[in-house]
Amino acid sequence: MIADATLERVQTDTDSDRLQTIAEAHTRIANRLDDLLAFSRRGITVQDTKSIDLQTVANCRWERLQTGDATLSVESTTQLHAEPHLFGLLVDRLFQSLLNY
Repeated sequence: MIADATLERVQTDTDSDRLQTIAEAHTRIANRLDDLLAFSRRGITVQDTKSIDLQTVANCRWERLQTGDATLSVESTTQLHAEPHLFGLLVDRLFQSLLNY
């Protein structure tokens, strides 16, 4: 919501095709989050979680993608508990949504 609000403010001051591209990326991310929420509402639980380092997972998944000139900077040292394979797929889809504009 913060990113969308900031984008709207910038769009009122600037006319650029790149801003439309950003808006479309925001829509794709929101759709992915909606899919994730729908999945969680089905009552499906994951039993086999492990401690995962967000920075390590993000960097490993980023390196597997064709990103062109895009770069990734992870400024978090967050540890979370998740099923490694499913979380990796989630990160892949998020990155693909950002890159496929």
